Amino acid sequence: MISRKAQFRTVATVLDRKKDTLLRATRAVVALYQSRGFNIPDLHINMEFGCIRNKVLPTKLNVTAAHDHAGEIERSIRTIKERTRTTIHGLPFKRLHKLMIQELVYHATKGLNQFPSKNGISDTLSPLTIMTGRANPDYNYLKLEFGSYARVLKTTIPATPQPPKTQEQLC
Repeated sequence: MISRKAQFRTVATVLDRKKDTLLRATRAVVALYQSRGFNIPDLHINMEFGCIRNKVLPTKLNVTAAHDHAGEIERSIRTIKERTRTTIHGLPFKRLHKLMIQELVYHATKGLNQFPSKNGISDTLSPLTIMTGRANPDYNYLKLEFGSYARVLKTTIPATPQPPKTQEQLC
């Protein structure tokens, strides 16, 4: 999804095309916008989402014709695909796991949301900042790119030092 005013893109992993799955994904996005104070009067969707028309009221669903497309969404999808393909081209892997591809799509979408849009609400605030309230990260401290090899060690540090156990406590 992409909002017309904020130019904020969202993607969701949809495992099937059932009514409940589509409704859950749509409600999650609508709830995100409403949590930030946005009113969503209507959604422009394709025929696939027509089955949830009465479940998202008072938001009105404008369903496109069978072979028609919403231009902004199609362009956004194409841009995300281009970003994903260019990242895959630079990776040292011959095959990618399904989970890695999903995370790569999220990564590309987040990257597009981190910069102010020409047609957006603000010239200085990114869509990500508007929708989450968090500032953009400082890229001087980000050292790893997507798909980099990394060895991560997990160490546990006790919260408070424990006194040594006596012989009676061990038994």
